[in-house]
Amino acid sequence: MTFLVRLPLEFYPADALDGLAPHEGFDLGTARATAWAAQLAYEDEPEKLDAVAARWRVALAAFSPPTGAALPMPQTRGIVLRRPGTTILAFAGTDPLVLANWLTDLLFFVNDDGLHGGFAAALAAAWTDVAALIADHDPSHRLLITGHSLGGALAVLAAQQAVIEHLLLPEVYTFGMPRVGTEAFARDYDAVLGARTFRLVHGEDLVPAVPPSGLGFHHVGCCLSCPRHTRFDAALLKPPPCDDPQLVPGLQSALREGVRRLVSLSLDPLIRSDLKGQASRLLAPALGDHLPDRYWQALEPEPVAS
Repeated sequence: MTFLVRLPLEFYPADALDGLAPHEGFDLGTARATAWAAQLAYEDEPEKLDAVAARWRVALAAFSPPTGAALPMPQTRGIVLRRPGTTILAFAGTDPLVLANWLTDLLFFVNDDGLHGGFAAALAAAWTDVAALIADHDPSHRLLITGHSLGGALAVLAAQQAVIEHLLLPEVYTFGMPRVGTEAFARDYDAVLGARTFRLVHGEDLVPAVPPSGLGFHHVGCCLSCPRHTRFDAALLKPPPCDDPQLVPGLQSALREGVRRLVSLSLDPLIRSDLKGQASRLLAPALGDHLPDRYWQALEPEPVAS
């Protein structure tokens, strides 16, 4: 991974996983924990991974299978976090400076299984390693699968494989996830995992609107949206089937917000004080709202009144 997706060590909070709910079903504390796990999946520096794992009091294993080819191929990365009674499998999303990630995203032909061809290939490239890491998972314990952006798409496909190959029943939390497959795929997926899959969409994030429904793609699971720079409200969770957001209305809304911000000469609120955090305030809403920090900020607990 490159500097664009890494986060300085000091920004990882010690209490990131403390809100994990002791029960299944959507929970904002669990959403926050998985959002931070999805952020950590972007890291590839062993010292930083070890430091965060110690801070969170979890056992950590990382996977990054070699592609075995000189040509750009899927480069799928991720981590597994383990604590008593709970395992979190988190996939890294798109690194803007890695060509293989862009090829994965753009190969949106539909394969014979009704899946986005690029996403299916990306999971296949890593599945042997992932399957080995979850093969000994106790079915009586929780298995949470998560990811941001491309990582969310891989989380959905990995959850399906965990059901088919390992008879596990995971919970899935995704952030800014694009559509993964056809309406037929979504229908079959939702019959088993729809009520256990939670798609979060922040503000004007445009990535969840693609590939567009007009090309035959359809979202899976429950959907929870929030206006930009606010907090997610669990009461607004929409059950499946839900295909929000749509591309054209999303583009129109993002454009209106971009014009409003330009006319008012306003910047987005400062979320992280490092140089990348400050520069991200200049991004158009459709892009800025997709950043991982927008998601974990929108999941921070409400301040306690003094």
